[in-house]
Amino acid sequence: MLSIDLGRKARKVRQTGTLRAPSAGALRLRIDTIAGFIDGDTHTLVTSDGQRHANLRMDSFKELGKSSGGPGLVVEYEIVYTQLEA
Repeated sequence: MLSIDLGRKARKVRQTGTLRAPSAGALRLRIDTIAGFIDGDTHTLVTSDGQRHANLRMDSFKELGKSSGGPGLVVEYEIVYTQLEA
């Protein structure tokens, strides 16, 4: 995909968090579902407090570390977006 800003500045947005799942298969399904948004389209991110961030293109999804936690598995992650237009 070619991204041209037409004189407008894009900005990077980083999201970090934790995913939890009862099994390795369920965790892989969650990760694959999120990574499916790396599709070149723009999306809207809605935070837990209701803030909306529109026109985000997901650039990368990175697993930062896996561990066992409680009744299942836990993975820390980072997602990097480019906000194409504020």
